Amino acid sequence: MGSLSPMRVQRVLLAALTLGAVAFAAVPTSPASATTVGTGPQPAFLTGTGNGTAPHVQIYTANGGAISGFFAHANNTGARVAAGDLDGDLEPELITAEGPGAPSHVVVRKMNGTVVGSFSPYGGFPGGVNVAAGDVDGDTKAELITAADSGGGPHVIVWDMDTPGNFVQRYGWFAYDAGFKGGVRIAVADVTGSTKADVVTAPGAGGGPHVRVWDLGSGAAVEHAGWFAYGPSFTGGVSVSAGELDGTRAVVTGAGPGGGPHVRVFSTSGSVKKEFYAYAANFTGGVNVMLSTAQGGDLGHIVTAPASWGGPHIRALTSSGGLLFEFMAYGGHPINGVTLGAVPQLGVQNNTNQSGGSNSSFGG
Repeated sequence: MGSLSPMRVQRVLLAALTLGAVAFAAVPTSPASATTVGTGPQPAFLTGTGNGTAPHVQIYTANGGAISGFFAHANNTGARVAAGDLDGDLEPELITAEGPGAPSHVVVRKMNGTVVGSFSPYGGFPGGVNVAAGDVDGDTKAELITAADSGGGPHVIVWDMDTPGNFVQRYGWFAYDAGFKGGVRIAVADVTGSTKADVVTAPGAGGGPHVRVWDLGSGAAVEHAGWFAYGPSFTGGVSVSAGELDGTRAVVTGAGPGGGPHVRVFSTSGSVKKEFYAYAANFTGGVNVMLSTAQGGDLGHIVTAPASWGGPHIRALTSSGGLLFEFMAYGGHPINGVTLGAVPQLGVQNNTNQSGGSNSSFGG
């Protein structure tokens, strides 16, 4: 039999994955396999599948070793991912949200897979939700932050899990003009140096690449800084992450679909410190970014993934774009992009970001 063309191979793989998505549609929200913090390899980051695919989440170590995986939701909407210590027990919770095609459903699990709670932050809104987590009020517990995706207003909400499974809104604001419907990408980190986490926002497709840093220290969202990550005319959306890199606080961005795979590292005031292309310069599927925050002697690194089309090619890079490691997630199947989320280290009140996602999550 003659060999298949690359395009034919891609179609066969996509068909197989689609059939698998249908078969897994009834998987319960409590995963069959998960991990436990404190024993075995430590989780460091998460991946989720892109829009319109089976919502598979994979847990990895800092060097890209796969630990476990699970299907996060019952619908084939992909998965947005984040993690944070929402209950103050020094063990991060896993946070997943659905992409477009179902009501805005968010599920919180323990690392062993036990579902802590779930809720719909935007009611029946079917456009998808981006998620992140971090301690924005200094109470030693992370808050869960949500942002409506494409089709909804630019509404960012900070949720406190005051008791297991009970989520109470603490803050809410429009990160951009209320009429903007392109969705919002979010990251959470101490950008201002206040010891409390701040919220970093970037618009989805249709808006200019306007990154904003929001300080919640006063009890309300106050813009601390803002800048354009790329040329003002670029409207493909921006993936965003934040944390410590090379010994200083930084904000990292990735250009969305339609732009080149352009990653930029910014100071907290918006000046460009480093920039590089995460993939071939002619790739225009967009790039998701996640900052793996420095721990101990590690200076931190940037994890990237294609945001829409393109194979699920995960890369870990230095702040200058030097390759640390790379691998193909999900068996190399085309899954309409990969979302990313960081897992804070055990015992460290740190931050995570979406995107996208994101953690830095950015759906394709």
